[in-house]
Amino acid sequence: MRKNIAGVRNFFLGFLAGGVVGTIAALIAAPQTGDETRAQLKSKGIEIKGKAEKVIEEARSTAETTAADLTTQAEKLREQGKEALGRTQEIWSSTLKDLKKTTAGSAEQMQDTAAEAVQETRKTAADLN
Repeated sequence: MRKNIAGVRNFFLGFLAGGVVGTIAALIAAPQTGDETRAQLKSKGIEIKGKAEKVIEEARSTAETTAADLTTQAEKLREQGKEALGRTQEIWSSTLKDLKKTTAGSAEQMQDTAAEAVQETRKTAADLN
């Protein structure tokens, strides 16, 4: 977007500079009365003003279109981000549930194994007595 704005600005400045240089060259090259020169300057000034207004309007329109496009793209990216976040949360939630199940099962197995070991140790101790 900045390149577009810079390009339009550069075009506009070149356009105005060309108009000024052209007007000065016309005044120097064409000898005429003061009234004729003033009339010609006024006419050229009005013409340049009209062209400048057209260029400004085109630049404004381009900027508005670019801003609308960027807004649309930003909204799409935001939605994609929300969807990705939702999928990531679902994956983490599922993984956490699986981990809890696995951990709970392992803990129960460890308790059972420990209880069996205690019972066997007691039995062995009783047999030794």
